Amino acid sequence: MKTTKVIATGLIVIFAFSCGADEQTRLNNLYRKQKAINEQIKKLEDELNGNGSDSLTDNGVLVAATDIVHTAFNHYIELQGKVDADKNVAVFAEAMGVIDEMFVKSGDRVKKGQVLAKLDDAILQKSLKDLESNYEFVNELYEKQKKLWDQNIGSEVQYLSAKNNKESLENKIILLKEQIDMLYIKAPVDGVVEETSFKIGQTVSNMAPVFRIVNFTGLKVIAEVAEGYAMNVNKGDKVIVYIPDLKKEFKGIVNFAGRYINNINRTFQIEIRLKESYPNLKANMIAVVKVNDYRMPSTVVLPINVVMTDLKGSYVYVARKDSGKLFAARTSVETGMTYNGLVEITGGLSEGEKVITVGFQELEDGRSIRL
Repeated sequence: MKTTKVIATGLIVIFAFSCGADEQTRLNNLYRKQKAINEQIKKLEDELNGNGSDSLTDNGVLVAATDIVHTAFNHYIELQGKVDADKNVAVFAEAMGVIDEMFVKSGDRVKKGQVLAKLDDAILQKSLKDLESNYEFVNELYEKQKKLWDQNIGSEVQYLSAKNNKESLENKIILLKEQIDMLYIKAPVDGVVEETSFKIGQTVSNMAPVFRIVNFTGLKVIAEVAEGYAMNVNKGDKVIVYIPDLKKEFKGIVNFAGRYINNINRTFQIEIRLKESYPNLKANMIAVVKVNDYRMPSTVVLPINVVMTDLKGSYVYVARKDSGKLFAARTSVETGMTYNGLVEITGGLSEGEKVITVGFQELEDGRSIRL
């Protein structure tokens, strides 16, 4: 500032000598302008040095703050599951054989007990015919022997032998009819045929399903839960089920929580029954299951990025006022569960305080602020 005054004064003197005495009026005007400029320079220097009366307020860090209020907080465990139905049944043949006839196709609605397909039974039918023919002879022989025995004619051995032959053939016929019946593949439940895995002429066995029948009257979602959550997920817990492909969300509860841990993947199974139906739901659709394992009806909740941590612990900045001036106060807090970008504050803050949520990165304890 002194250098500026010296230069200005020197210029004025030079100007005065060059202009002569008749320029005195102009010189006086320049002195007045010089004084005004010096006053402006001093005022700016005072403001930059923090000597202004309102500089703490005008030059504080611009921030935004949120009032602390108590609200509900929920934590969810997110699992991947699938849509299923109570009657989603793979239908197997009871015996090995070659498919002789198919009575249904994919998309057909069937009733429980309806014949879906028949395996080749020619050999068994021939055996049955032979047995039935033989049975007629054996039965006739038995009837004659019985009449004689009723009249006390003949020996007991002859009668019992005839009776035994008759009953033996009867049992063989019953057994053979059961074997023939096993060659008829029947629907175990009402529903719609979703798959037909074989064609006429192909050989089937009880190792691979021939049909799949689905009945969507009882929809449910099945999910696998890691062993570590065994204490957190229980029957009756509230859940949210989201079907990504349909962008559809359902609410429900855990209707079943398994008590068996799978030895391979260390999980247990849960089931959620869907009360409402949806036309585009399909078996094995992916479902995201959110299990509400923690609920707090009234607590302080903050965005997780607002809470900072150092060696002393977790803290936030709270807007406080002293002598009419706003400043940031570092406040230690205790945290609980976190979910979806939010954190539960279990201690350190009171309702009505203002937590700084924007601009807190530039703050330090006691720094002046502007809201």
